[in-house]
Amino acid sequence: MKINTDKIYKQSLNWGIILLAVSITFSITLMNVAFGFLSLAFAIKLFKKDVKFISTGLEIPLGIFLFFYILSALISGNTLNSLKTVINNYWYILHLYVIIYLFGQQELRKFVKILGWSAFAVAVFTVLQSLGGLNFTLHFNINSTIKFAPPILTKFTEICGYPIYIGTGIIGQHMRSAGQILMLFFFTYAAFKKKWPAVILFIALILSFSFSVWFGFLIAFLWYLLVRKKKFITAAVSTLMVLAVLVYIQAPKRTVKDEISNKIKDVKISLKVFTERPLLGIGAGQYNKVSNGNPSSPQSIYMNMLVEGGILTFLAFIYFIYTLCKLYLKRLPSLKERWRELHISAWLALLAILSAGFFNNFLTYAENSVLIWTLAGIIIKIKQSRWTHRLIISKKRS
Repeated sequence: MKINTDKIYKQSLNWGIILLAVSITFSITLMNVAFGFLSLAFAIKLFKKDVKFISTGLEIPLGIFLFFYILSALISGNTLNSLKTVINNYWYILHLYVIIYLFGQQELRKFVKILGWSAFAVAVFTVLQSLGGLNFTLHFNINSTIKFAPPILTKFTEICGYPIYIGTGIIGQHMRSAGQILMLFFFTYAAFKKKWPAVILFIALILSFSFSVWFGFLIAFLWYLLVRKKKFITAAVSTLMVLAVLVYIQAPKRTVKDEISNKIKDVKISLKVFTERPLLGIGAGQYNKVSNGNPSSPQSIYMNMLVEGGILTFLAFIYFIYTLCKLYLKRLPSLKERWRELHISAWLALLAILSAGFFNNFLTYAENSVLIWTLAGIIIKIKQSRWTHRLIISKKRS
C-alpha cells in the first residue's frame, strides 16, 4: 500500500495551523498537539528533500544566548532541574522556524484569520468576566474531559457600588499577566479591515488592570505615533492622559504607589541574589531557592536574565533583541499594504511586550512565549518574502 505523503503533509499542515491559531488563546495541551502536526509536516518535507536552509539572521545571537544560559544551568548546582527549566521556557523558539519553513502566503493568511477571531472571542469573554462577573473558566486536558470551573476573580474596584473584576480569559492563568491581550491587540488591529474587533481587545487590555501591560502599550503606541506617523502633539497628549489615569486610579488593595514599591523591593532582592554569582548567574529556575520564598523568578524579563543567567547571558539576550530590531528596521521590500500592516503590527506587539517586560516576566507563561516567537517568525517571513497576494480577512477584499 502506497502512502500518499502529499496528502498527509497538507492535512498535517492544515490542522497544525488551525490548532495553533486557536490554542494560543485557549489551551496549552492543544498547542502542543498543534506543534506535533506541524512537526509531522516538516518531517515529510524533510524526507522529500524539499527543505533548504533559510538564514533568519538570528542563528548566531540565539546560539550565543542559549550557550551561556545552558552553561549557567550546568554549573548551577542543580543541573537537571535548571536544564529542565531552560528547555521548558525556550523550546518554543521552534515556533519561529515553523513560520519560516512551513508558512507561505495562504498558510499565513489562514493563521492570521483564525488567530484574529480567536483573540476577539477571548477579549469578549474577558470583558464579560470583568464587567459582568462571568464566573467560570474552561479547563481542557487531553487526558480528561472538558470541564468548567470557577475562576479566581479578583475585584479591582467599584463604580457606584458596581464591582469591576480583573479579567482572566478563558483558561484563567495566562490572562493574569495580560501579556497575550497586549500583543494580540496590535495583531488583530492589522488583521481586520474593520477595527471594531481591536476596540474590544483594547477594552479587555484596559480591564486587565495590569500596570506593566498599560506601560507596554503606551511605549508601543508612542513609537507608532512618533516614528511612523510623526504626530508629536498627539503623542504628548496621549502620554499625559495615561499618566493621569495611572496617578489617580486606585483599588481597594492596590495603588500605583504600591506597584512601584513592590517593584523596587523585587529589584533589591534580585540584585542581592545577582551579586552572589554575577558572571553566569544562579541557573534557570533556582531563584526561589535563594530568595527566601519570594516569587519563583524576578518579576522582569531582563532582571530574570541577569539573575539566573548572569551578565554573559543577559548581554547575549540584549544582543538578540538588538539583532531582531535591526532586522525589522531594515528597508522593507515592496509589499501589499495589508502585509506591510501585519509586519508593523507584529513589531509593535513585540515592542509592547518587551517594554512591559521591565515589570513582569512574561516569558514564564507558555502562551506568551509561543506568541512572542510566532510574531518574530512573522516579521522575518514577511521581510524575506516579496508577496503580492493581499492579506485580508474581510470577504469584500479577499
